[in-house]
Amino acid sequence: MVPFEFALRDGFRALSFARHGLADWLRAQDAGPAVIDEVQVAVSELAANAIEASPDGRADIRASVEDHRLRVVVSNDGGSQPFTWTASTAVEDPTALRGRGLRIAAGLADSVEVVTVGRRTEATLIRSLTGA
Repeated sequence: MVPFEFALRDGFRALSFARHGLADWLRAQDAGPAVIDEVQVAVSELAANAIEASPDGRADIRASVEDHRLRVVVSNDGGSQPFTWTASTAVEDPTALRGRGLRIAAGLADSVEVVTVGRRTEATLIRSLTGA
């Protein structure tokens, strides 16, 4: 199956187009409505982080499916604020105004891993397409 690719070149203004495009692509993969909704939220959170950490507000989204497993990679290059995340470093303060995006994405996926190499950051989301 053809992968989904979307270049976010207009920062947050392009995020809505990416969400709708991803939803259409997921429908073509026979993903159910609940999976589509959850993946859209998770990817939006990861993309918002990537855009915010990018000096030029750019990020990329790539998605593919193999054996009913969705793999989405959200990346940026040259981020001025590279970040790492594990379950133990995610914000847990319920009064915090920021810092929940990675935890939200992880809660809606089977796994989320964030890796920074040099100035490039990639967040990889894995999710089964067969369950809600």
